[in-house]
Amino acid sequence: MKRAKTKTADTQFQLPLLLTIPQVCEQLGLDSRDAVYDRIRDGLLEAVDVAGEGSTRTLLRVPAAALLAYVANLPRVHNPTP
Repeated sequence: MKRAKTKTADTQFQLPLLLTIPQVCEQLGLDSRDAVYDRIRDGLLEAVDVAGEGSTRTLLRVPAAALLAYVANLPRVHNPTP
């Protein structure tokens, strides 16, 4: 499986090029797949359909770049409350 190399300020990690919805849940620390689908539906998170032309079902994947862009655009917390 292809992996997208990602480098942050202090670490380097690899993500699959296309993530499944459960993988996105895991990366974001979400308990519900519905939370990911809501973000996709609201246009906050990009997804692609890899089911193929003529398929009667949808097979959504989230590109690694889209997940990273989503995280980069999250609001910053300056004074978190415990």
